Amino acid sequence: MMDAAQWEAANDRYLAAALAWLRLRLQRLAQTGQGGQAPADDAEMERVAQVLVEAEALDPPPALLLLSQRFGLSRFEQAVLCCGVPRRRTILSGPIPPLRW
Repeated sequence: MMDAAQWEAANDRYLAAALAWLRLRLQRLAQTGQGGQAPADDAEMERVAQVLVEAEALDPPPALLLLSQRFGLSRFEQAVLCCGVPRRRTILSGPIPPLRW
């Protein structure tokens, strides 16, 4: 069992990996949709997927995983959900822009 600070850091890594997975997945779909070939060996996609799998084994699991288990979300739905949630500054390269409704 990890303490709150360790869990928070692991949760941040999981969110960053989920967004990286979505970015890579969308890039792959865009390449194949434009008549191109998807990369046969996508080492970065495999690395990101491995980070997600390792984080899913944590106790307690990342918050997004708990939500996805509760609502039956796919990995793609999890990643899309991440896009709408402001992330901590520790994994951002700049300030969070204000939300406009």
